[in-house]
Amino acid sequence: MLDIQITKDYKISSDERNFIVEKLIHSKKGGIDRWKHLAYYPCFEMAADDLIESNIGNSNTKSLKEVINAINEIKNAVNCLYTSKNDIK
Repeated sequence: MLDIQITKDYKISSDERNFIVEKLIHSKKGGIDRWKHLAYYPCFEMAADDLIESNIGNSNTKSLKEVINAINEIKNAVNCLYTSKNDIK
């Protein structure tokens, strides 16, 4: 199954039917960090789009330029992962 970390706090995984957007939850009491399922999607593109929107909505961006840079950063991370996966085949 797929398990790709996109940013330090978000990843996309999969099961036999879904692509899953997950967020890393840091333990407040020094325990073990864990991944929380945020949403399920039928295709990778929808999961990636949600990840982009979630990161923008939760960011502290204050200008359009910062929003565009944040979107491009995540898209580049996804594209790099996709390209490296295809190079392996």
